[in-house]
Amino acid sequence: MDYKEYLPMFLDETRENLIQLNRLLLDLEKDPYNNELLNEIFRIAHTIKGMSATMGYNNMAALTHSMENILDDLRKDKIKADKNIIDLLFFSFDALDKTLELIASSGTDESNIIKEAIDRFSQGNTVTDSGSDKDEKSRRFDLNQYDIMVLKEAIEKGFNAYKIYVRLKEGTVLKSVRAYMVFKTLEDGGEIIHSEPSVTDLENENFGLDFSLVLVSKNSAEELRDKIMRIAEIDTVEISSVSIEG
Repeated sequence: MDYKEYLPMFLDETRENLIQLNRLLLDLEKDPYNNELLNEIFRIAHTIKGMSATMGYNNMAALTHSMENILDDLRKDKIKADKNIIDLLFFSFDALDKTLELIASSGTDESNIIKEAIDRFSQGNTVTDSGSDKDEKSRRFDLNQYDIMVLKEAIEKGFNAYKIYVRLKEGTVLKSVRAYMVFKTLEDGGEIIHSEPSVTDLENENFGLDFSLVLVSKNSAEELRDKIMRIAEIDTVEISSVSIEG
C-alpha cells in the first residue's frame, strides 16, 4: 500500500512531536530522574517509530527503536541518565530533525547523520575476560554502546560481571530447551547482557553445541557453575570475570 498521500500529515505531526521532544530533553537535562519526563519522551519516540515504520522510513524507525530501549531502562532504573546518555538523546533528536527535513525535500531518510546516530547506539565496544589460557577470538565479545552502559551501571551497583561459555553434550536433541534452561537459571538473581549466538538463533537451534553469554549477577562464579551443571546434558561450563575496554 502506498502511504505517500499521507506524507504531509506525517511531516506535520512529526515536526510537532520533535518540537515537544526537544523541550522535554531540555527539561530532562535539568532533572534526569524525573520519570514523568522519561515516560513522555518514550511515548514520543514510540509514536515517531510507529509512523516512520508505516511510511517506510526504516532509518527513522530504527533510531527511535534504539531510543526506546535506552529510555525503557532509564524508566526501570537499570541505568542512569548521565551526560553520555543525555548527549546521545540530543544527538538522536538532531538526527531525526534533519532527516525529517530531508524527507520533506527529497522523500528519503537516507541521511548521514541518522546513520551516525544509529551507529552510536550500535558501535562496537569490547568485553574481554580475564582468562589467559584461551585464544584471542574466544576471549572477546563485541558489545554495542547500549550493552556497555548497562554493564557498567550493573558493575557500579556491585554486581559481578562474567563471561560464561557453555557446551552441550554430543547427541543433545533439544538444544534450544537446554539453552533456555541455562538462561532461566542464570536470570534468577542476574541479568544476561549479551549472548553469542543471539537469543533468536538459540531459540531456533541455529547453533552447534556451544554458546557464550555475558552475565551480571550477585552470585559467585562457583555458585553459577554449580547451578548450570545441574541441568541435564551440559558437558562444559567455563566462567571468567570480564573487563571493559574501549
